[in-house]
Amino acid sequence: MEYINLTNCIENSTLAIQLQERESITVLDIITVKLQELEIYPFTIHDSFIVTESELPIVKTVVLDSCIALFGVAPQLHEEVLFEIEDENDDYDDLSFGALSF
Repeated sequence: MEYINLTNCIENSTLAIQLQERESITVLDIITVKLQELEIYPFTIHDSFIVTESELPIVKTVVLDSCIALFGVAPQLHEEVLFEIEDENDDYDDLSFGALSF
């Protein structure tokens, strides 16, 4: 509590802004880059990664490993199946999309 009080003593949003910046750097500059190296190109919405359902386990591993390496702790993550696109002409496999959220 003392750290929070000292950090926010001049302006009460200081800590919140620092945490938002840290999250942004972690997601955009570290995790997304690692995923792109694996040829996974997620959509990011607030604190979520939107990917195909088959990519979810890989994304989860990258997020957990990155957060443990950076902060020493693993975040609590939530997985959710969002929707499925069915190919009426059977030209492609059906696709399911999921979200991995902090």
